[in-house]
Amino acid sequence: MNMKKTSNGEFLAQIRKWQELEDMAIAGAREIISKSANPIIKMTMELIAHDSEKHRLVQQMLLDSLTKEALHLSPDELADLSAGVSAHVEAEKEALHFAERALKESDLFVTRFLLSYLVKDERKHHSLLSMLDDFKKQNASSSAGARI
Repeated sequence: MNMKKTSNGEFLAQIRKWQELEDMAIAGAREIISKSANPIIKMTMELIAHDSEKHRLVQQMLLDSLTKEALHLSPDELADLSAGVSAHVEAEKEALHFAERALKESDLFVTRFLLSYLVKDERKHHSLLSMLDDFKKQNASSSAGARI
């Protein structure tokens, strides 16, 4: 399979276009929130808007890392973060345990809907924090420090 890599300019344009889509998602969610009196709909759209805002922040970091200053994480920074991240991973594990147990014990649709969201979010947090181990491995294999 012959895959052509996109140029840096094309990549930046794609990320910027994606940001425009996130802006549209945020505006659309806010519009629905303003028109609805239903707390489930309002809360769901708030969650979507917040996620889109977070996506936009990450996209901007990607753009800035390619147009302003490359991202980096030194061995000392990794060491400073390690203990705190490990404690947070353990807290996320415990939170996930409680969320999964509550989900298992719930019979109501709305309760299960909300708990399912929380379980997925807790799993995502745990996964994201666990990926910091990849930074440690990358840093260990690099003689100049991790340049991400």
